Amino acid sequence: MENALKKLSQMPPLSVAEFVEYCLFNPESGYYMKDAERAGKRGDFYTSSTLSPKVFSEMLIEAAQTLAAKNRADLPEFKVAEIGAEPNKGLFENAQTFGVKDELKLEGSLFLFSNELLDSRPFDRFVFRRGKVFKTYLDFSKNPPRPEIFELPAEKFEAEALKKYFPEAPENFAVDFSFDSLNLLKKIADMPWRGTLIFLDYYRSAAELMDMRSPSGRAYKSHFASSDIFSMPANCDITFSPPIEPYLDILHESGFSEIGFAPQGAFFVKSAPNKIREILESRDALSPEKRALGELLSPAHMGECFRVLSASR
Repeated sequence: MENALKKLSQMPPLSVAEFVEYCLFNPESGYYMKDAERAGKRGDFYTSSTLSPKVFSEMLIEAAQTLAAKNRADLPEFKVAEIGAEPNKGLFENAQTFGVKDELKLEGSLFLFSNELLDSRPFDRFVFRRGKVFKTYLDFSKNPPRPEIFELPAEKFEAEALKKYFPEAPENFAVDFSFDSLNLLKKIADMPWRGTLIFLDYYRSAAELMDMRSPSGRAYKSHFASSDIFSMPANCDITFSPPIEPYLDILHESGFSEIGFAPQGAFFVKSAPNKIREILESRDALSPEKRALGELLSPAHMGECFRVLSASR
């Protein structure tokens, strides 16, 4: 962390997105570039895939088949592609996997899956003041390790997008918003593939984000979450809650149908009923599969905090 702070103190003022990009992806010390265990008990955070990879993957396969069947009757056998998988920890056997920095090549008939891909992309922090939109910048050179925080008017395209999706934003409303992740989804959607897409993330609606008292960005270290995303550069995970509406618009504009947005628990109950029934009908009341299923579906665990963006074409 000391090396990262030294480098940041030598840089000109950064946008929040540039800061997050440096902390997560710089080749020398970026959090996602390190050979370390990030997800699971010995990591910094839990994801749905760390509970029971077998139960989770089998429910996802059934859900992908359910979505594809709704879109067309002559469903060919599809291949599985996973984007953003941890090194050597893909969720599916014989799947094509892409790391966070791998070049994407998607074609043919696919089930395309990602778990916390879009919310791990660099994001900026915007503030609504006096009818205008301002963008947050950081200067680490004056008072390291804490940055000096200041605001400048957002670029025209940024302000227009923010006002489109948050037309009723109150005075001093601050929101974390990632044009980088929108561009990534657009790139994925424009590639020559067809099939189903299931992306799990911390999505929230614009209305939910406006109800929050502070921006959604947070840092995870040793399973502790902090809203102070500037305190441990390159030494923690940094994520945010993407507003779902622009992602839905991208999929609609790219020719997808059966576009959905739902909490993880509700999504699986609707789209993977056969696997759920199989697990519940097991005679072993204390089976690991039943415990994992409960955690994946329960609103008190991961069933509500994770949301599912799904579509097919």
